[in-house]
Amino acid sequence: MGLLISFDPAGLPPVTVSALDDLIAALQTWAGKIEAFGKWRDVTYSQGIYSANAGAWTVDSGDQLAHRYCVIGDVMLLHVWLSTTATGAGMGSQLRVTLPDNRRLLVPRSSAVFGTLAWDGTAASGTGVIAGDPSPDNWRIRLLRDLDGTAWPSSDTDIDIGFTAVLPLVPL
Repeated sequence: MGLLISFDPAGLPPVTVSALDDLIAALQTWAGKIEAFGKWRDVTYSQGIYSANAGAWTVDSGDQLAHRYCVIGDVMLLHVWLSTTATGAGMGSQLRVTLPDNRRLLVPRSSAVFGTLAWDGTAASGTGVIAGDPSPDNWRIRLLRDLDGTAWPSSDTDIDIGFTAVLPLVPL
């Protein structure tokens, strides 16, 4: 059974070209937002995305096999897969990844854990954690070898890291 709606436009004011232009612009804006909702986007490689709290973590462009994200509301799904990254001497306990699209974490506490990661190096491998970073603007995550603060292997030229994290974001 259908619903029939009767509509008589005779009592409405005439539609101007300006009003139609405004309506079309508004619809195009909403169409762009709807298309972007839930769409996976690739992160363009930049060495500046990757850093460490001590020592050097080198991620070359060919090491970034996948770095993608999807934002749904105020939640980001972040998928990263890096192969043959290298660490220098004197490594600290944190490898850091800057969030894409200038987004910030909603939970700024350094103790907030957002998931696990898998890593494999030349001499060791294991499962680590993805944690918040108490940086001033909460714009990155920390990759920790463990919650005890164990340093990442130093002078390793073949560290693979992979994870998918669900991250709460500060609303825009």
